[in-house]
Amino acid sequence: MAHMAALRCVLRGRRVPTISCSCRYDSSVSGERSSDVKAEGSEDAMGKKKGGFAEAFLKFQDMVTRETVPEPPQRFSTLLRNSKWIDLGDPEGRIVIGRIFHIIEDDLYIDFGGKFHCVCRRPAKNSGGYIRGARVRLRLNDMEMSSRFLGAEKDLTLLEADATLLGLHRTGEKKPKPQVTADRMEATKPEAQP
Repeated sequence: MAHMAALRCVLRGRRVPTISCSCRYDSSVSGERSSDVKAEGSEDAMGKKKGGFAEAFLKFQDMVTRETVPEPPQRFSTLLRNSKWIDLGDPEGRIVIGRIFHIIEDDLYIDFGGKFHCVCRRPAKNSGGYIRGARVRLRLNDMEMSSRFLGAEKDLTLLEADATLLGLHRTGEKKPKPQVTADRMEATKPEAQP
């Protein structure tokens, strides 16, 4: 851990506090320790621009040491109350928009954002429009098909939702509004009464 602190000090351009057990003297400089000579040399190095590793290391350390304000944990009841599925209410009979994500023969696997996807038959009319990625309208019958099978005591789920395919979802093509001309505008103005 001490070597990481020393590396941080060097990279930030501060002097590294040195603890030396030996008091060796440099023969060329009398009265000075060799660590003092090295410290002067490192001050020259501090003036240089930091390299790629040093820059990345400092950026990473700043990210780690930056204090983030943690969000207070929310209770499950609060999360559930604020979820979009609670706003939906009773899902039976609701019309939702889904996306076809898989097709096997005439079975369309449609994801509408619920817990489970639904499987619907491809209609005979306009069957060429029902391709992977197409958006479709669905009427939800049940969010999860589950029942007791073969006399079991527990409900067994099919991991599917039950929905009725209503058709392709078409984004509303905006009809051009009729242009109001000056002739029609004058005709629609109320006449001034004397």
